[in-house]
Amino acid sequence: SMKKMLPEDKYWPVNDVWGLHDFCIHSAQGASGFMNAVNRYGKASDLQDFCKKAQMVNMENHKAMFESFVGAQSNGMLMWMSQSAWPSTVWQTYDYYLEQTAGYYGCKKAVEPLHSLWDSQLDKVKVANNTRQGYKNLIAEVRIYNMDGTLMLRDSVRLDSGSDTVTDCMSIVYPKKLSPVHFIKLELNDANGNLLSDNFYWRSNKPGDYKALNTLSKAKLNVTSQLVNRTDHGDKKVIKATIKNVGPSVAFAVHVQAVRSSDGERILPALMNDNYFTLLKGESKDIEIEFDSELLPDDNYRLSVIPYNK
Repeated sequence: SMKKMLPEDKYWPVNDVWGLHDFCIHSAQGASGFMNAVNRYGKASDLQDFCKKAQMVNMENHKAMFESFVGAQSNGMLMWMSQSAWPSTVWQTYDYYLEQTAGYYGCKKAVEPLHSLWDSQLDKVKVANNTRQGYKNLIAEVRIYNMDGTLMLRDSVRLDSGSDTVTDCMSIVYPKKLSPVHFIKLELNDANGNLLSDNFYWRSNKPGDYKALNTLSKAKLNVTSQLVNRTDHGDKKVIKATIKNVGPSVAFAVHVQAVRSSDGERILPALMNDNYFTLLKGESKDIEIEFDSELLPDDNYRLSVIPYNK
């Protein structure tokens, strides 16, 4: 999307043409603050590196906004603009070209009806039940992994979750010898072991410093997919894909994008069940990408599957 809105000779470094698309360093848009947030992941070296790190900021802050009011049972929250009216760098969960940002998936995760979350201010695991249904005998689990995938902590508790409640599950006591950045994985299961909610965070021993993520070993993924027709609510096509981490390292923030083989353009608009997800060693994720059939008349596509540590 950035390459569509910028002339090639203005890709990098940040310049006044970026400002025409609202990335104004010294103005009401406050892009200097956003750039500082990006630099927490290491100073960006080019446009691609900037976008990769900017999406991590998007995921982090959008999910935190919604989880803060969900976890505190606030009366609500207003987010100014979900989509920009022209090619812009601000105020969007999906952009002018109808591509969802990582922030979209952060919001989507945070507002799931039954939701397991980490309260980073109190270092507690909570379960937010925003449904009219009560749940009995749930199992909430927290696991902490080092950057090399080593399991450092595992704890769980049984709980009941009443309708329209937030339940404190457990406090997190961090073990010693954690890597500079480490991962917090939450799962919420019913008594039969069925997964009801999962969540994933990255945390630094030095708050706000995520540069160590750039030292992650290269991820190795196996991707399989098929195209199917769906006619139950309109003339749709769906790409069903399975992405598996077959390497020894963590596959961090995997981004999946469907592309037409005929012209190399992204298949947009499309709805996906998840994106920018992380896979630990041996884990896999089933992805569905749904779009209007007319967007892919010849059925020929390819999948771009790129982890942060590619």
